[in-house]
Amino acid sequence: LMLFFSFVFVLLLSSTSSKAQLNEHDRVAEYHARNYTWPPPDDEFVPKTDGWRNIMRRRLAQVERVGTSHERYNGFMST
Repeated sequence: LMLFFSFVFVLLLSSTSSKAQLNEHDRVAEYHARNYTWPPPDDEFVPKTDGWRNIMRRRLAQVERVGTSHERYNGFMST
């Protein structure tokens, strides 16, 4: 009985997680539909102070200089 419930749980978990993913075409379309921009405009940094804005601009410039696209992606995601 426990094996059955474990199987059903895994089945439900795998079916719900795959529906939430977008393919690349849909992801880009959603990006534009939401009017996102990169890099973020100055008024979107939180907190909205000159010091924080300067720190974030410096960090984004550092990440842009990273060697591989995989490492850049990880840098942007951790910023």
